[in-house]
Amino acid sequence: MRSNPFTIPYYLIALSTCIGLSANAQKLPNVQATGIYAPANVKVDGKATEWGNQLQAYNKNTSLFYTLANNNDNIYLTIQANDKVALQKAIGGGITFTITSKEKGAKAVSVSTPYLLGSNRSKITQKINIQDTLIEADLPVLNNVISANFKEISIKGIAAIPDSTISIYNEHGIKISGLIDINKAYTCELAIPLKYIKQLTGTAGTFNYNLKLNGIKSEAVVIKDGSNNMSTTAIAGALRQMGGMTVGDGVTVVGTARSVYGASPMELMNPTDFSGTYTLVKK
Repeated sequence: MRSNPFTIPYYLIALSTCIGLSANAQKLPNVQATGIYAPANVKVDGKATEWGNQLQAYNKNTSLFYTLANNNDNIYLTIQANDKVALQKAIGGGITFTITSKEKGAKAVSVSTPYLLGSNRSKITQKINIQDTLIEADLPVLNNVISANFKEISIKGIAAIPDSTISIYNEHGIKISGLIDINKAYTCELAIPLKYIKQLTGTAGTFNYNLKLNGIKSEAVVIKDGSNNMSTTAIAGALRQMGGMTVGDGVTVVGTARSVYGASPMELMNPTDFSGTYTLVKK
């Protein structure tokens, strides 16, 4: 059989990239060791190019690469998920970045990224899981789904912003952007003005942080009990993928075919997180 001349290069590129990322993950610390000053060309655009595509740490509990950095105005978080489970959780449940003071008493500040539900999530996760490789033509399609549906940022603890959600196009200087690249990696970037966390940094400019993959969000699905009554309840969207799963007392989830997403529903639903300490760098 004659091989497709275009298939082999993409396969080799994807394979070499996976090997490179795996090797890089093994060399990186589990939690970022030191603060870094953001480069002059830092930009919240869903690309890690200003970091040379080399992030500072790889956390095994969340399967996330990440970098924390600051300049005189903002704290920047860049995360990258190339693990299928981590990517699906980031896309389908968002990431919550929480900053707390090393001293007791000050209220924590948290910012959560947008996420996709239902068919919009499936448009991305199915392609990521079913296709061996992506091609350049896939990227605008996938990233248009993200840009069209990433509309709001959830926030807590910022006294100057009374709202619990704000538009990604806001006047407060909080920025978020996420993109999928040719290597099936999802990069999400966040910027928070330092003025919103100055009460948490103390005289040394040090704060504690927690980074959490929230797990994919629940959706309403139809269930049928033993008396053939139909009702609607908030059962995790992942359970829809399990078709005919009995959840107890004669209740059966009415769903579609079994998940093709390479993970159990509970694995996709369960949050994972880690914590660290960061000290602002002065220039």
